[in-house]
Amino acid sequence: MELSNKDRLILLNQYLIMRSLDRDNWKEYDRTIAILRGGFAMYYYELEDSISEEVPEEQSWFVIDVLKMYQTIDVYKTTHPQDREVIDHPRSSFVGFSGTEERGSMEFTQFAEKHLSFTELSPYAEKTRHWNSPNPMNAVYRRMLDKWRELRKSADFKPTREEVLAILQASNEP
Repeated sequence: MELSNKDRLILLNQYLIMRSLDRDNWKEYDRTIAILRGGFAMYYYELEDSISEEVPEEQSWFVIDVLKMYQTIDVYKTTHPQDREVIDHPRSSFVGFSGTEERGSMEFTQFAEKHLSFTELSPYAEKTRHWNSPNPMNAVYRRMLDKWRELRKSADFKPTREEVLAILQASNEP
């Protein structure tokens, strides 16, 4: 990352204000202040660590669709607790996205859980290490979404058992 003197001055002033407001973390702020004052470009990466890569709008919509699909599946599971085939299916619960290969999607999921209308995900967050799947999931979710979109006839889609199983089975297709 490159910072002009003007950029450094703006950031330096912000960190000075933050240090005065957050006295518990003054040591962290002092280090950053020293880096900015000194112009130690070698350590600018530390400033970037708190900023994620931009998540494109298309990727955000993909995540929202995946979450809506899982809301639909969860409604079915809640209203049919005796349906062990669906409940026990390995793809019947949302597991998140790979934090190494799909980081933007994972972070958007965390955002959606906290700030959008997906708070029902919260009880599952710890089980999935806050939506950090050990495996890449985009391809799996795309296949499932294709089937979900094919079957969904309205915004208040209430799938039958066969439709839920078809969505789940789509995860196994190549």
